[in-house]
Amino acid sequence: MLLEQYKELIAGALDLKRWDYSSKLINQKQIIFNCHFFINKKRERLNCLVAVEDNGVCEMYAKLPFKCPGEKIKELCYVIAECNRHNRFTQFQVNTANGEIHNYYSFEIIDTMSEEYILDKFLLVKVIDEEDDDYRKIQNICKVKLKDKIENIVNKAKNSF
Repeated sequence: MLLEQYKELIAGALDLKRWDYSSKLINQKQIIFNCHFFINKKRERLNCLVAVEDNGVCEMYAKLPFKCPGEKIKELCYVIAECNRHNRFTQFQVNTANGEIHNYYSFEIIDTMSEEYILDKFLLVKVIDEEDDDYRKIQNICKVKLKDKIENIVNKAKNSF
């Protein structure tokens, strides 16, 4: 298949749900799709990205609406490893440099895949529910309480003198 055919397949899958998305040709070898969803009553935004390469490799990411503070990265890595152990397809990942957390899935597109099949794979990544135990575990680690923020500011101020 050609990159243009992959583009049509992904666009067709997203169109099945009538979602708004944008697509951008990065170079002659990769195209990126961006979608945004609100995932809870707080109207937190979930940013999703689908990247397709000219060799048929498709990567799907859903960026969680919060980051992990640097001092909690090690603890989060342990919890993510535990969460991923029972996930068959998707996996959580954390960028240790900036604390961003993604739900991720990668696969190779083949000629016989339908738009519905692609949509099903995307939904594995996109469907992030506050009631999900894994999501709650990750969110609880990353929450920084106001009291902790104040203590951090005070400690930094003390150490700067």
